[in-house]
Amino acid sequence: MIALAGVGAEVTELRGRAVVPGFVDAHHHLSNATLYRGAVDLTPRSARSVGDILIALRRAAASLPLGAWVVGIGYDDFALAERRPPTRRELDDACPDHPVMAMHFSFHQCVVNSRALEAAGIGRETRDPPAGRIGRGRRGEPNGQLFETAISRVEPLARAGLLQRDTDGFIARLERYQQELFAVGITRVADPTVTRDFESLYRAAHASGRLRLPVVMMPVSERGYLEHPGDRLDDAPTGEGPDELRVGPLKLFFDGGDNCAVCITVAQGARAGLASAVRMLRTRSLAPLRFGLRAHARLGRDLRIHTGVHYYETDASSVAFASRAVERGWALAIHAMGNEGVEQALSTLAAVRARHRDSPPPRIEHAMLASRESFARASRDGITLVVQPSFVTVPAVTDAPPLDPLVVLGFRSMLDAGARVAASSDAPVTTFAPLDGVRSAVERRTASGEALTPEEAVSVREALAMYTREAARACGCLDTTGTIEPGKRADLVILSDDPCRVPVSSLSDVRVEETVLGGATVFRAGATPG
Repeated sequence: MIALAGVGAEVTELRGRAVVPGFVDAHHHLSNATLYRGAVDLTPRSARSVGDILIALRRAAASLPLGAWVVGIGYDDFALAERRPPTRRELDDACPDHPVMAMHFSFHQCVVNSRALEAAGIGRETRDPPAGRIGRGRRGEPNGQLFETAISRVEPLARAGLLQRDTDGFIARLERYQQELFAVGITRVADPTVTRDFESLYRAAHASGRLRLPVVMMPVSERGYLEHPGDRLDDAPTGEGPDELRVGPLKLFFDGGDNCAVCITVAQGARAGLASAVRMLRTRSLAPLRFGLRAHARLGRDLRIHTGVHYYETDASSVAFASRAVERGWALAIHAMGNEGVEQALSTLAAVRARHRDSPPPRIEHAMLASRESFARASRDGITLVVQPSFVTVPAVTDAPPLDPLVVLGFRSMLDAGARVAASSDAPVTTFAPLDGVRSAVERRTASGEALTPEEAVSVREALAMYTREAARACGCLDTTGTIEPGKRADLVILSDDPCRVPVSSLSDVRVEETVLGGATVFRAGATPG
């Protein structure tokens, strides 16, 4: 073994511990998470009521110059005591001298105050944008709620305001954040929402040596991360740049976040409604209503029930744009959560691959609620499904009623169909610790401890492959990382025990003891960072 490693190689005795390839988080909003760590924490652990939100925002405003943006992140309206977000008027009263944006945990909706609406040019006469909605009250007056692409009128302004006053703070937070990632064994991430300003910050941090974590940058529009990315087509395409800071696929959105595009029959809808009613009676909880209230269901001309938002109204428009992107050398990563969004993504990618047979391998992000037939199509067409095992613990996901034959987080069905499945966190939406994700993929335990479709569980070995080999493949860097073999970077994680051998009930006891990045130890349990 020493001869194979080479002269002067360091030898570490594992003594019963296990070594695995460094974990690759194939969908982690690193730049947004870093930026908004400087914002007000509105997550359920910190804000349990609208009143808590208003107090936190008011305190933050008191330390800022007049007119500076006040930004809060992570509220969940259904987790608040009032079961609603704060109103525009409440935000006005809390912060009368500042524009305010409170971002939902999904990053697909927000609520803002009057100053923010004014800065964004949103008024009574402003029309809803394509794939977006402006919440309105009496007489059409905006009530401060913005959904999907409507947030693009505000979010870039708030982001620019934060970066302008805290660029150095961003890079300092990025340094601290990457150390947290090393501590859980992550040795590479793909950031799926990289605007040009974030790309510039990444490049500056990398050039100065402050960014050690390799990042795959997935470009999005400058006009807002949910917007059509036509303005990025002429930028350096997929694969450009050094291995440590490589340009990844172009990011497209085909449906919403919690407003994902789902299509079911009337019979499926009736069964789902009955199942929700039974569950509410059994648990004495209104949680199952969450899914129904978010769905905005409507009966289509096909006499099927449709929910959610479509970003491309026709396949022709999505195929036309995707083909232009591929012609310019871009790989594609398509956000599609609901079965209707997934089907449109599959049809679009099939049409593009038929025209451009040598196009880079594509990805579909999430595929949270889809059919087994879709998984088989993905397998046949060489499309990687980038999933988030820790979504098993997110109430907004697990409150969904059964919609047979559609599958929620169908990891087992994906693998059985022969599809390539890469794991990720979607942080900051959920925890980014890969071992937590492995446990979720294997145990399928919700936040309340219930088993969520246990037949969709995978083995520990399969889950580890999803976070290593398959995640590296999805990120276009399997040539350098993702497996342990001669010629690749020494990106390794030493675990306290072998997760493939311990009982499933003991998976939570397995810990990261050391993380090695390119042959250098970047984390060791018990050691002082740096």
